[in-house]
Amino acid sequence: MTLLALGLNHRTSPIELREQMTVDRDKLEDSLDSLSKFVKQGVILSTCNRLEIYAYDDVNKTAKSRLVDFIQDYSGIPHSRLTPHLYDLDEESCVKHLFRVTSGLDSMIIGERQILGQVRTAFSTATQGGYVRGPLSKLFHQALRVSRYIHRHTNLGKQSRSVSRSAVHLAQRVVGDLTQKRVLVVGAGDTGRLVARALCDAGAREIVVVNRTEWRADDLAKELGGISAPFDRLESELLLADVVISSTGSPGFIIEESDVSKVAAARHDRPLLFIDIAVPRDIDPKIQHLEGVSLYDIDSLQDLSETSSSQPSTRHHMGRTYRRTGNCQLSRMEAESRPGTSDHIHQG
Repeated sequence: MTLLALGLNHRTSPIELREQMTVDRDKLEDSLDSLSKFVKQGVILSTCNRLEIYAYDDVNKTAKSRLVDFIQDYSGIPHSRLTPHLYDLDEESCVKHLFRVTSGLDSMIIGERQILGQVRTAFSTATQGGYVRGPLSKLFHQALRVSRYIHRHTNLGKQSRSVSRSAVHLAQRVVGDLTQKRVLVVGAGDTGRLVARALCDAGAREIVVVNRTEWRADDLAKELGGISAPFDRLESELLLADVVISSTGSPGFIIEESDVSKVAAARHDRPLLFIDIAVPRDIDPKIQHLEGVSLYDIDSLQDLSETSSSQPSTRHHMGRTYRRTGNCQLSRMEAESRPGTSDHIHQG
């Protein structure tokens, strides 16, 4: 049996490619079912900045090519376009990578905690569907424990880091003090809520929340003392805003160039900043060519990423933790994969 990870992330691929690879949460089980036709066991981790497949299979020589075939089948993107952006890791390298990912050390925003919940969701969905068990299951349990250990024993746990907060920091860098700014938050899901809370902490003068499901916008606005607006008033709200931060789960653009062009003309050169942290993107990138309009997408946040992973304390704890748990876990996986051990994926 062999352990393998294959994927792409914000360092190896542009957002134009990543947004075509996203596996929505409501489609995750169907995707796992498809994956089961390629490898014996697997977990699919899909976030705004990465798509990774963790697999446990008994044919090492062809496992990588089968995973590439799965990604191509899912995305419809040809091998020639995919392979330059893919990385693959096996055995010890795979274990170390999973530990780093789960701990937030491989994230765009070093030390962010959302990845822990995303790994947990990916793992629990695979477990509930019967797509992972035994050694691979134990490895993910260990990775979740390592994440908690790293955040408890290093300075990663001392600050609140997330893509949402980094988006607000970017807004402050571009427009300055937010206490005199009206900020429009488009999307009231988990990320939108984090954005709104970060804006509240930053002292934004007015926070306006727009969401397709109005009651979600109403609830979030009331929670933070902001304002909610119906989705069909989005264009009117763009006219009033100084900053727009968008993070919906829409499969396509919800803010088109034609909409912003009309708004920009009516604003008489009053600048408008857009920050799009959705993947797939919410905002047509062509708006960045309009007069008075600035647009940043999620890849723009990479410049704001912390460098905590290079600090001695973090490196020391990660190395010590891996030596204590990673090598031990690999030994267990090797023992449990000997003949007589049942390790077939989903039965039923």
